[in-house]
Amino acid sequence: MAVIFNDTDTGFQVGIWQILEDQADLESGMVYRSEAVNVERRLQQLASRNMLFLLAPELDSNRIEIAPSGKPIDSLNRVMFSISHTKGYAAAIACNGMQTGIDIELISERASRIAPRFLNSNELKLIEQIRNTGLYGIHTLCWSIKETVYKWWGRPGIDFARQIEIKELKEEGNIEVCCMFDSFQRTCGVTVKRFNDLWLTYMKEMH
Repeated sequence: MAVIFNDTDTGFQVGIWQILEDQADLESGMVYRSEAVNVERRLQQLASRNMLFLLAPELDSNRIEIAPSGKPIDSLNRVMFSISHTKGYAAAIACNGMQTGIDIELISERASRIAPRFLNSNELKLIEQIRNTGLYGIHTLCWSIKETVYKWWGRPGIDFARQIEIKELKEEGNIEVCCMFDSFQRTCGVTVKRFNDLWLTYMKEMH
């Protein structure tokens, strides 16, 4: 086990797990079994559960259900949590009494290729304005921010470009994001952290 980041605050914990174990090690002492066909994805899913149970040992794995949006939830709503994984890493956030969302992404060209699908015209202009600031992997960061908000909201059918708008971009700290859900505009804060070529974004409440 290599937990490379573990942050705690009043009412929540968040951590990143670097995946160095094999499947047998990750399954040891845990009821959960991944059904993923791809071996790497199986390891990622197992590691994300390990990170979650490390942060929230009171969470019974038998209580975890999958919501219609695909988000794992505690069937008793005693622990609010979110998990994410990417190549070589897994992340989790756990809270009491507050909905959460988390995403972790390795910087790659994939997000740049699909940027027009999930970014609106205002966000594309924002990116052009800061492109020379040295903010590496801007498109991957934008995708990660929106994925975190989507996981926080926890409902399917969200239009990333139309319903989630990023208002600022930086590689560390709190980023303002406006959302249009249920015909109401809301403002939320997404925390951003960068670890070399890895973006971590998470949120625990609306403002």
